[in-house]
Amino acid sequence: MTTYINNLETPPRHKSEYMWADYIELLALANIDLEISKADIQDRRKERKDLGEIDLQNSSDFNYEENQDDSSSLFISDCFRNLEYRTSVFGESYPFNLIENGKILQCKREFSESNRLYLFLLLASNLMYVDNKNSSLISSTFEVVSLEALRNYLPSRASTIFFGTNPKNRNIRFSGKLSLKIRNLAEDLNELCLVNDNDFDPHNTGDSGLDLVGYLPFKDNAQGMLYIFCQCACTEEWQSKQHDCSYQSWANKIKFTSFFSHMIFTPFCYRTALGHWFDLLKIKSSILVDRVRIIDLLVSSADSLTRLGELPFVSASFKQKQSLF
Repeated sequence: MTTYINNLETPPRHKSEYMWADYIELLALANIDLEISKADIQDRRKERKDLGEIDLQNSSDFNYEENQDDSSSLFISDCFRNLEYRTSVFGESYPFNLIENGKILQCKREFSESNRLYLFLLLASNLMYVDNKNSSLISSTFEVVSLEALRNYLPSRASTIFFGTNPKNRNIRFSGKLSLKIRNLAEDLNELCLVNDNDFDPHNTGDSGLDLVGYLPFKDNAQGMLYIFCQCACTEEWQSKQHDCSYQSWANKIKFTSFFSHMIFTPFCYRTALGHWFDLLKIKSSILVDRVRIIDLLVSSADSLTRLGELPFVSASFKQKQSLF
């Protein structure tokens, strides 16, 4: 049997309820009965801690005393409250059910298109459990998903650019040398390019931290329009990548007529059980588009889900899904 997801015996490194909620969902997917209970998680955490594999006592995120059973139980309850929030906010798009008064998370046996989208974003948020040869495919596909979400967010007359080094990018104007890509980007935005070929390594075919661009053109070619630069990130490093596509990072490459907004797309469900940002202070001058916002943008358009087509490693039925583990 082909296996794409492994190492589920290793829990998340950080004591963050949104990450542990993901982990609980993955365990429900992996279990033969498609269920995981609070008691199961309690036993698993105790076992891993006894083996010295969980060291959360010194976590800077929380002040729980991990050597106390009641505090561990409290944390697990917080995680299941986060799952309750997900059942509410994602509705029919959520591929799980909470049963037995919220004590057991149960995976559905058949998946709708929006269920499969959720599962794909779940996998993209947990690349530590995906073998290396397949994680790059998930990351590149996530950029395609983000592009479709960006298109739905913008007005119908807006245009979008796939600027990153994604192998799925078929736009020849934004392939090849970085200097040429920047020149073409400035041309599309009716702005002045400040760089030339000599400013870069001739072998540099990167993206300088920019994955997607959306802009709202006028009929004329005069300078000045609305546009937004976007970065896509499937790891916790999204927090440090927020400024890669900011005005400050790009002002020495293109002479912009005005400031612009920048977005960071991430597959994480970066929420508390109340639906607030998990840590607002870590969102710095960017517009965060997380799992909640991505699914909201995509499920509102049946055409969007159709255009995305088959997502990697996520099938419609449980029998096909078994090959994930």
